[in-house]
Amino acid sequence: GHEDRVQCLAYSPDSKWLATASWDCTIILWDSDGQLVQEWIAHSGSVKSLAFSPDGQHLVSGGGDRRLVVWDVMPGIGTPKARILEEHTEELDRCAWSPDRTVIASRSKGGIVRLWDARTFQLLRLLDSSLKTDHRHDLLFSPDGRTRLATGAHGGVVRIWDVQTGEMLSASKRHMRAVLDVAFSSDGTRILSASEDKTVKICDASSGAMVLSLEGHTAPVNKACFSPCGEYVASVSADLTVRVWRTDDGSCIKALLEHKDPINAIAFSPDGKTLASGALNGTVVIRYMRDIVPVEGTDIPCGL
Repeated sequence: GHEDRVQCLAYSPDSKWLATASWDCTIILWDSDGQLVQEWIAHSGSVKSLAFSPDGQHLVSGGGDRRLVVWDVMPGIGTPKARILEEHTEELDRCAWSPDRTVIASRSKGGIVRLWDARTFQLLRLLDSSLKTDHRHDLLFSPDGRTRLATGAHGGVVRIWDVQTGEMLSASKRHMRAVLDVAFSSDGTRILSASEDKTVKICDASSGAMVLSLEGHTAPVNKACFSPCGEYVASVSADLTVRVWRTDDGSCIKALLEHKDPINAIAFSPDGKTLASGALNGTVVIRYMRDIVPVEGTDIPCGL
């Protein structure tokens, strides 16, 4: 496995592979049972972000070496073929692939977001320079493809951007401290934000009205995500716990204490069957949702 902190992880769209990235400069590809399938040195610095293409054929990574790299996914065959994009002048901390497969977004440590044509790998545009205030925090596309991009910021602010024009559509203060992560529900109607203030807020993605506040962590919430059908939210924290919450009433189903170091990454598999997390000591834990929630309440019957 990894020899340093796991910075991020991502499932392939078919749930067959889990990719994890680390400060040890490597990317590891695991199968659905947690067996290591492939490992390679991906960057000359730490690997800080990962995203699969919607068809699962490619994996994009951003690193401390200021490179954005698009990899061909070829499990078990040495180091995959790569295309390197080198427009950034600072290390990269986030990348994302639009659901319609046409755009890749990357963000540098200084907060500059670049949008790339995912077919030609040509730079399309930069988002407004005010994004520099969003240093360190997350970005992702809405599930509808190219309409919206969300970013979290210092000061507890979540911003929504128009991907086509680069214009800011809205900005709302949701937390008392910095936003560390943002995530849309799979239908795009809700958006969550995880914060240094130890809470996760779920809001209406259109109006910005708060729906739920998930409270229980005793340290900053580093990451959070919706389950594929939106029934649950999983969150991870510096308090060493993985928490699973219901989105209908905000109740915490389970608090899992399985890691020995602060947890920095969390993701549901697209089929809703597993939940993976990664910690600062390099460990990755994959667990079955059927062991966390009652069978009748799992996301598995989603049709995924």
